[in-house]
Amino acid sequence: MLKAAITCNNPLNSDVRKRILIINNCLPVEKAALWVTADEIRDRLVHCGVDHALTADIVSHALKNANRHDIFFKSHRFNNVMYYIPANHFNDNLPLPNEQRFKSKQGRSIRISINPSRDFFLQDECSEKAKEHLGIINAALREMSEISKPSQSQSSDAFHVSKISGPTDDSNREAHVEFPVESDYVNCAIENTDSPDLLGGCDIRPYDGYIFMKAQIMEDFINMATCHAATCGHPMKLTMRDISQGAAVKEIWKCPLCLHEIELNNCPMVKTKVPGRNRKFSRLQPEINVKIATLFCVGVGMKKTVEALENKLSIKIADYRNIRHTNSKVRQAINTVYKSRMIENRKEHVAKTRQRTNYAGDIVWENDGEVHSTSNGVIFADGAGCTRAFNHRIKGRQSVLIVNSHETKKPIGMVHSQISCAKCTHALNTRIREHEEATGTTITVDQYSNFSMAHEGLCYRNSKHNPASAEEYQAKEVARDFLVDEDGNYRGDDLAIFAAQTITDCDTRTSKKLIQEHAEIIGNAAIGKADHSPDIGHVIKDVNNMLYKVRSKDSSFNGRYLLSNERIKSIHTDLRRPISDYSNDIGNEVLRQQCLQQIGSIIRHHCGDHSKCTVQKYCTYLQTKSENPTWDEEQLKVECTKRSCRHGGRSMDLSEKGILKLEAILDKNSTPRPLIKLQDVEVAMHAKVSLVP
Repeated sequence: MLKAAITCNNPLNSDVRKRILIINNCLPVEKAALWVTADEIRDRLVHCGVDHALTADIVSHALKNANRHDIFFKSHRFNNVMYYIPANHFNDNLPLPNEQRFKSKQGRSIRISINPSRDFFLQDECSEKAKEHLGIINAALREMSEISKPSQSQSSDAFHVSKISGPTDDSNREAHVEFPVESDYVNCAIENTDSPDLLGGCDIRPYDGYIFMKAQIMEDFINMATCHAATCGHPMKLTMRDISQGAAVKEIWKCPLCLHEIELNNCPMVKTKVPGRNRKFSRLQPEINVKIATLFCVGVGMKKTVEALENKLSIKIADYRNIRHTNSKVRQAINTVYKSRMIENRKEHVAKTRQRTNYAGDIVWENDGEVHSTSNGVIFADGAGCTRAFNHRIKGRQSVLIVNSHETKKPIGMVHSQISCAKCTHALNTRIREHEEATGTTITVDQYSNFSMAHEGLCYRNSKHNPASAEEYQAKEVARDFLVDEDGNYRGDDLAIFAAQTITDCDTRTSKKLIQEHAEIIGNAAIGKADHSPDIGHVIKDVNNMLYKVRSKDSSFNGRYLLSNERIKSIHTDLRRPISDYSNDIGNEVLRQQCLQQIGSIIRHHCGDHSKCTVQKYCTYLQTKSENPTWDEEQLKVECTKRSCRHGGRSMDLSEKGILKLEAILDKNSTPRPLIKLQDVEVAMHAKVSLVP
């Protein structure tokens, strides 16, 4: 259709098209002898004085039909782009486009100025022949522009008539005859000369921002709109945009001829399985809003992220209040999944505990005349606060205790505590302010307890214990949850858990609270049946911290060949190896004693005293001695120095008093008060805790 319109109404005959190619050859040699594209030829000719009605399509048409046998231009294709150069400037020594316009190694285009001075064809230095060509070309281009104006106004009138009268078969047939493709774009520009901010053909202001878009929806819309535009011969117009539903964007595109509409949504509408608070049913909402709310449930700062997306990136998303509302539904769904998954994990823990080869049997106890048989397993737990600072008091507002199964390595218990609530604080501040305004007095901090913090809605404050001490109270709560539900009813033999061994950090208060709570519920049957064992990680971490601490307080340990950072790291490695090796043979008393003996020899081993070393794989000295039994002590030391790659073969130079002090740290025996002894397995230490019902 476009080709037909150009053929009928285009006054540029073959002579004018030839002159367009010839006038380009009248440019200065340094500009004409460059490889250029058809678009660059058009821009360069307009820059030099040719009328702006010249289009790249006209230049391409001239290069195709008036340049027979490369009379005026030579061509060369590079990277799927056709480049041209005047034939009178072409020779075999001239570089090709890839050499002239691009860097050979990087492949990036070279910034070359292809234009001479502005209006070059109108200047005195230009030849008279070029000026003659310019006059003929511009006259033909102006004539072409005058001929196209009536068809544009006719197109505008027909457009409004078809828009008002509605889609009919006659109007569609007339539209195909009367409208060239170019006229609709011109009509958009004419209609919006007074308001350049409006989109062409409609009163929808442009949205200068970014949106989230599902790729499949975008591709389907482009395909539908392109197919319809090819059928009707007109591009579709934007008639409506709705951005009232958060990050969702809805647009209506309408054909100006047949009035067919296509709706574009950046995401589908979905229903969540969990309705909102105080709601019976869930309503349709944009999927992207649910996904954004889900994002903020994984520890991402909601308020700052919303500000970053809206202010920095100009991405339209839901209002903060609406995100919080959707976020609460997501949290409710997570809580539902958490409860069901926790029950599954506990049942799996009970089943695998009873399948152990060395299982000691269930704890049988009686409560209110009913006999219960509870599984007797191993758990490990650890807590954390929202603010972490070593050797400092924790001043956070939230804390959590997580309990995992030793058999399945899956979580079987979690208790979360929070001591702050924004609603409580707001209610307290409101009552204090009202009292001060009514009485004219100032309330002190000591008087805060006289005012209520009661408020409507959900209260997020569920504990009064600071995160620094909340772990032991959380352990008591999770211990009760292992045996009974919220109403105090026994959970059942396939679900209830008795912690026969609790693996936690070196602080015994948490495990003691857990064990005591089980003893209060079960009674005499639980006495003497529960142990506490610190885990490897916490034990070695505590040893490291104590080594650094003793070095900072006692200058006799501070030196190049004394308790350096590298030396502490080596002691850390030597402590972990025997404990990890013994963890594969739990219960073997011989290997257990060997592990304890090896731990007791670590400090003297680093001081060059191998009298307590018994295992060759941990000691280079014993390996060398077994290979060379006839060597004396001096020869063995020289060979050990050569074989050792740690600390340059140098040993620590400590006195007997210093050695005993470091050994006490590893053995957790501080004179005169004894601490917990190293005794067990994948744990570095073991402590028996008596149960008092």
